[in-house]
Amino acid sequence: MNKDLAKIKLIYEFNPSSPLFARVAESELESGNTDTAIQMLERGMELYPDYISAKLVYIQALAKKGEYKKVIDKLDELKPILNDDSTINYYLEKIEEEKSNIQNNEDEITRIKKPLEEDLENLAETINKAKIPPIDSNITPKIDESEPRGKQFVSETLAGIYLAQSSFKEALDIYEKLLESNPAKTEYYERKIEEIKNMMNK
Repeated sequence: MNKDLAKIKLIYEFNPSSPLFARVAESELESGNTDTAIQMLERGMELYPDYISAKLVYIQALAKKGEYKKVIDKLDELKPILNDDSTINYYLEKIEEEKSNIQNNEDEITRIKKPLEEDLENLAETINKAKIPPIDSNITPKIDESEPRGKQFVSETLAGIYLAQSSFKEALDIYEKLLESNPAKTEYYERKIEEIKNMMNK
């Protein structure tokens, strides 16, 4: 962005009712922000209805948007004011370029889309023809029970849950396993085991 345009944008940002809206909108249009440009132009032209440059940028924006009927109407409105066929012809050529670009883009999308649709149809057909073997209901999943289930999930949290449920035997088993696997907390686990045994004897 050149310095002049940066200044213009700054002034417009500070004062959106400035007639600089047309230049800022043109910059937005060049950046591909067609909807933003159209909104700026429509607001600005309410304040400056006779601003011809803004109307010409608006025509370009409408052409980029593909609203050719509106473009022709706006050009017809400008004919008596401009009184210059070369300007009108210039914008008509721009419109034709936009139409051509849009048509080329649509053709490219169609060219890409068609093989994808065919691939999806082929895939759907392949899936429909696929033979999936029936599930044998006699097969049961193999579970490794070489270790008791409790040993796999031994933790202080689980022991606490068993205690809260008054399942003292299960809590005692877990603390005894924890005592074996974690000698650093021997004193703590022995105290817990003793507490549980006292609860069981009550």
